[in-house]
Amino acid sequence: MNINCGRFDRRIDFIKLRPVDGVYRGDSDYPYLSQMNARNEEVVIHRVWADVKDLRAKEKMTEYGTISVNKDIKITTRYIKGIKNDMVVKYEDEYYEITSIAELGRREYLEISATKKDVI
Repeated sequence: MNINCGRFDRRIDFIKLRPVDGVYRGDSDYPYLSQMNARNEEVVIHRVWADVKDLRAKEKMTEYGTISVNKDIKITTRYIKGIKNDMVVKYEDEYYEITSIAELGRREYLEISATKKDVI
């Protein structure tokens, strides 16, 4: 696997939420976004250097008449043990839900797809 590590010039955090009062608060449609509104604290699991690329942004009208904007990014970083889909990526003070994780090489690198969801 030939990846230029010099391109890892963006700082990202892998975050998990821990309920402050011990109660999980969330819904099944957008669990992380609903948890952000609840009383939870962010726990940074890993802080790493990565290559971050914007893939696309999609807009659609919701049933309530609001516009939903989804922004997709692709993150490439060195292999990190323990990264899971239930974590969230914090990049430039924005939060992204992890949609897929692919191992590149034999535990050399990770390629992570993530989506930011905003409602306007």
